Amino acid sequence: MLEIDVGEFLGFGNNYFVVGFPSILIFFFLSANLASFGVQEQRLNWLVRRVSSIMIPYWFVIVPVVIINRFVLYKETTVLMDLATVLGLNLFLESPLYAIGWFITLINLLYLAVFLQSLSKSAFVKFVVWALGGICMVYLWDMFSYFLAFTLGYLSSRIIPRPKKNRSAMTIRDRILFVVQDKCYAFFLLHGAVLNFLFVKLDATGFDLIGWSIVLTSVGAILLRQITIPLIKGACGLLRKQNTG
Repeated sequence: MLEIDVGEFLGFGNNYFVVGFPSILIFFFLSANLASFGVQEQRLNWLVRRVSSIMIPYWFVIVPVVIINRFVLYKETTVLMDLATVLGLNLFLESPLYAIGWFITLINLLYLAVFLQSLSKSAFVKFVVWALGGICMVYLWDMFSYFLAFTLGYLSSRIIPRPKKNRSAMTIRDRILFVVQDKCYAFFLLHGAVLNFLFVKLDATGFDLIGWSIVLTSVGAILLRQITIPLIKGACGLLRKQNTG
């Protein structure tokens, strides 16, 4: 049976620059490209919608992980570290509990940058916001490539026509893009935990690890989306009512 290192399969080993790195770049590009529409017209609503779409599914995953870690002691943490983990501040932790938690911090910071630059009509101010963001990505976290992919995705949203959400008017391109955006985040969020469980707890390797991880993660991602979509819509709806009230 083929033996496979779980770290490499997650994209952290020798295969990272072959599989993991390009796929994450594409993910950031699409996140910026599809999520940036509407920020100029509904700034605060836009920010709440984007952060809610990231944090609510994340909480459904990370809260059980934090609680279970207290019993199985997978990684030693403090209460403050657990609180930072739940708040999505993983990039500020030296040894985060959840392997892909860095993405949560990074994508929220990038969405915040989009929001901040939208507050001004000055091209200079917009440039300063993006420049500061790029400097932080380089000197604090060495993640300029992700920042660049996000920036290119955002700029392309200014040029490429906005995809139509109306099903009757959707092109094949629109359908593909929205399916990728809608399903990939939940899959990405769960896959690390599923892989770790199968590899560490059940000693799964090779094609068993690959096959079952994809099946279980896909089922979990569908369920996670079904549970969290109404909550995300509810959070955005509550903000709209407060603004109109």
